Amino acid sequence: MLSILQPIKILLLAIVLSVGVSYVYAWTAPTSAPPGNNVLPPLSTGITSQTKLGGLWAGSLASDSGVRIGTTNTACVSAISGTIRYNSGYVQYCNGSAWTTLGNVVPVPVVSTFNNVGTTQWTVPSEVTSVSYLVVAGGGGGGSYGYSAGGGGAGGMRTGTISVIPGASMTITVGAGGAGVPYDGAAHQGGNGGDSVFDSIISTGGGGGGFGWAGSSGGSGGGANGGVPGAASPPGQGNPGGTVIGNAAPYYLAGGGGGAGEAGHDTTGSGSGGDGGNGLVSSISGSPVTYAGGGGGGCRYPAGDGCGAGGTGGGGAAGRAGGSPIPQSGAANTGGGGGSANGGPGSAPAGNGGSGIVIISYTASI
Repeated sequence: MLSILQPIKILLLAIVLSVGVSYVYAWTAPTSAPPGNNVLPPLSTGITSQTKLGGLWAGSLASDSGVRIGTTNTACVSAISGTIRYNSGYVQYCNGSAWTTLGNVVPVPVVSTFNNVGTTQWTVPSEVTSVSYLVVAGGGGGGSYGYSAGGGGAGGMRTGTISVIPGASMTITVGAGGAGVPYDGAAHQGGNGGDSVFDSIISTGGGGGGFGWAGSSGGSGGGANGGVPGAASPPGQGNPGGTVIGNAAPYYLAGGGGGAGEAGHDTTGSGSGGDGGNGLVSSISGSPVTYAGGGGGGCRYPAGDGCGAGGTGGGGAAGRAGGSPIPQSGAANTGGGGGSANGGPGSAPAGNGGSGIVIISYTASI
């Protein structure tokens, strides 16, 4: 019996030794000291954030707290065609050569309004290449004179659309209204309004109301009381002022300032002061608003009645320096002309011109 077991033991020992030697020869030593060349950790269900260097392919993907996609510094190449990313407020996809912004089915206009007098800079948003604008200059101030004076002309009004470059900086200026002059019985010309600017688009300030005779030229011209009314200069931004037709006596009246929509109204010496010309409607803000009405021309002398009304669009009405009605200023941010002052005694000044406004509208691609 012992003679049979002994060979079997020797055989089993030989098999074990053979297998062990084969494992020794199959083992490969590390190529660097620990912890170099460690095996990368697998994705786990733990709470620790993990980064995967290669791509991840899955039949479906869901998240309870949102999914962050793409980066702003990834170049779009054919290898990642179809990739989407979030970039500075826009969702974009890679078409194999360039990132393309996904657009709305119904584009939503964005409106920016600038109504503080002075100059500022506006940066064109990314993806915006066209902008609609409304640029209204400051209105002219009303004139002042013992007998009568003209109403201030409205600030020039321009509308349209221009091409822009994304990221470009554009200058915007909102013009101030012209000064309505004090009443002291002497003849005083109303101050011209300030220009408003959107890049290369310039609207000219309204002309001041005329004292004694002529009115000043501007976006719309100031009214006069027997002389030449102010012209709309440069043309295309407004209309001329009005004046007195024929003999100024017995009431020594004056014409209204011009408005964006029509000339200042003329008058006769026996009628009432000329009304300011009406302005024009713009809906760029999202609702219809009338801008750039002319100021009213002087009241009857010496009674102080029959004062010219301001034109629609912020024009101020004429008034008496010494009592009711008080001369009215043009409405702020309409470019309306100021109403004139006449017929003392009193110290109420003619109305100031209304300040201008700049509004821009564009469609955002989101």
